[in-house]
Amino acid sequence: MIFRVKAGENNEFSTLALSSTSIRLISTSFESPEEFEYAWPRRIEDEIRYEIDFLDIKSIQKKNNEKAYVLITHGKYDLDIEIPILFLDANEEIVFRDTIENKLSFEKMERQLNADEAAQKNLLLLAGSILLTVVFYFTIGYLENSSQIFPNSFRRGDLVFSILQYIGQSGTIKIGAFLSLLFGYGAYSQFKNPPNVEEWFYRK
Repeated sequence: MIFRVKAGENNEFSTLALSSTSIRLISTSFESPEEFEYAWPRRIEDEIRYEIDFLDIKSIQKKNNEKAYVLITHGKYDLDIEIPILFLDANEEIVFRDTIENKLSFEKMERQLNADEAAQKNLLLLAGSILLTVVFYFTIGYLENSSQIFPNSFRRGDLVFSILQYIGQSGTIKIGAFLSLLFGYGAYSQFKNPPNVEEWFYRK
């Protein structure tokens, strides 16, 4: 059984397939399950594929304020790996939900996220934007000073140097402030109104 999706951090996967023991993700699109089954054992050059055993799945989540599902798996060093999955067809999404619940031993639970849990992602993005703003601010200042002291060390035509020079330290502060406000507002909104979430857990 295959589903048309956009999955992965960079939407690198186009097809999701369910087997009796795993979820398979592959960057190639297929017209039929038979075509997928024929192609799966035969790796194509530059093709991206990923198979997740049901036993390695921590949960599958979907927040009521988001369209995408999140497949959470156990990673190394107790760190979770999150794979966003967006179904391109509403009917296929219904079939997927029905299949994992009624045929593949996934148990569904519903709950409301607590405030801290809901705001966590935006808070991490906020911290990251502040850190990057500081790093780029001092990096640009260093490059500008170095180019004046050692003019032959920097070619004015270099793309990276030109972009950094164009943005400047003041531009870095403006961009960083905008992103910080955006993520800060997102964290506040999630904290004040935590969404409900559907979760599926595999019961072997």
